[in-house]
Amino acid sequence: METQIMRVTKVGDLETYTSNKAEVGTIEKRNVVLQGVGGKYEDSYAVALFGLAARQPLAVGDIVAAKLSYLTHDYQNQTYQDVIAREVVKLAKA
Repeated sequence: METQIMRVTKVGDLETYTSNKAEVGTIEKRNVVLQGVGGKYEDSYAVALFGLAARQPLAVGDIVAAKLSYLTHDYQNQTYQDVIAREVVKLAKA
């Protein structure tokens, strides 16, 4: 895991899923796109936020510190990359 300073470039809708892992039986998820600060050609990531991080109000243009975790999973003989934000702290509003 690594913590990066990033800009929010897209914010998806908050979705609720049934989960056996969650204490209340459901968990919230939001997909966002985060881009490194420094210019329009910086690296960007499609990031999944879960639980409290997903409920946090974010807007396009917000500057955040995000602790990102990079994982892979296999599905139907294909390998996919997952980027999950373990923690997001808003540093500045858009």
